[in-house]
Amino acid sequence: MADNGNIVNFPATGASVAPLKNVMLFSGLLKALADRHHDLPGFGVFFGPAGLGKTMASIYSANKSRAHVVECDYTWTQKAFCEAVMAKIGILAKGAPTRMPIYRAVGEIGDYFAENPDRPLIIDEADFLVKRKMIEIVRAIYKYCAPAGASIVLIGEETMPKALRLWERFDSRILMRIMAVPLDLDDFRKLAAMICPQLSFSDDALKKLCGQAGGSARRAVTRLHGVLEQARENGLDAIGMAEIEGAS
Repeated sequence: MADNGNIVNFPATGASVAPLKNVMLFSGLLKALADRHHDLPGFGVFFGPAGLGKTMASIYSANKSRAHVVECDYTWTQKAFCEAVMAKIGILAKGAPTRMPIYRAVGEIGDYFAENPDRPLIIDEADFLVKRKMIEIVRAIYKYCAPAGASIVLIGEETMPKALRLWERFDSRILMRIMAVPLDLDDFRKLAAMICPQLSFSDDALKKLCGQAGGSARRAVTRLHGVLEQARENGLDAIGMAEIEGAS
């Protein structure tokens, strides 16, 4: 019996998650896959440079859709990938090796998603599967669960769509390719309200901090936590240009 207790918490301090643009883009991708016509393929790709918040968006969407998220590692073999997915869906104890041959592990995973087509499989850092020529194992899993309407989303960096073109049998089954967008001032303002709800920011300070992030959600979160710590240390409840420039 699969363990359903794999939903992870979104890494934020607020009670809810602001609708950042990449969160909305990823959620829209999952919805399009879930609502697709039964004749259409069920692969999606979410891609873009590192740091834009792709993983952040996928974790939030996974909480909403009860998806299973697996983050790949460059050191993985096909067997290690199967073991990680099996552990995530609860048919193998975490960290335990499987004695199954790979073809049987693929079948077990495919059967699970065929029985649970409303729970997508999200594969983060999927570039590693492409680079190690392991992407066909994902297609093999999909063959088992495609008739039930299951969905699989790959997350990777900006070169992944081009790399996937080398695998025609996979590339031709991709329904949607969505590019993540850089963090803008509107997104930064929402992050600031989420991470530092007790602080007020001047418009100039927000623009300065957003510029320092350079479009990276990861850098924005790190910078805002730094501002929050600075405010706590100095008993501040308002952040203006003087505080930003003094900490630079």
